[in-house]
Amino acid sequence: MLKALFGASVLALSATTASAADLALQAPPVAPITFDWTGCYIGGHLGGGASDDRTINIAGGSVDFGAAGFIGGGQAGCDHQFASNWVVGAEGRAAWSSLSSHHGSSVRFPALGNLTVPSQFGLKNDFLGSVTARLGYAYGLGWLFYARGGRRLDSREGR
Repeated sequence: MLKALFGASVLALSATTASAADLALQAPPVAPITFDWTGCYIGGHLGGGASDDRTINIAGGSVDFGAAGFIGGGQAGCDHQFASNWVVGAEGRAAWSSLSSHHGSSVRFPALGNLTVPSQFGLKNDFLGSVTARLGYAYGLGWLFYARGGRRLDSREGR
């Protein structure tokens, strides 16, 4: 009798174990991936720039010249995402520039019998800046299509 009872308990134990192994494992729920453009940022930039310029005298003659140099600065801005996919933002940028160019020229004095005096023409642009606003539409994960407009600031001066 003891052997039969022991055999029945082993059979019951193994049946219980087997039924527990048949349960399906459930993975934890996965949170949906979202991307939000709301926030502020600050950054820097380094690079180069080039210009293609022209001077035109009173007689219609022209001199083409250009400049190339270093540009470095920073930018800061903020964006706000609303109505699920629309984004509005503002940004300010400022940069220092080493763009500078000089070329020979002449100045004519008609009152002094068309006296022509050699001169030097110079152009320097040492500051670039802008303040802009944007309106955009966020699409998918990390895509923002936007239009931007604002005011450009620079210190272009001729000498």
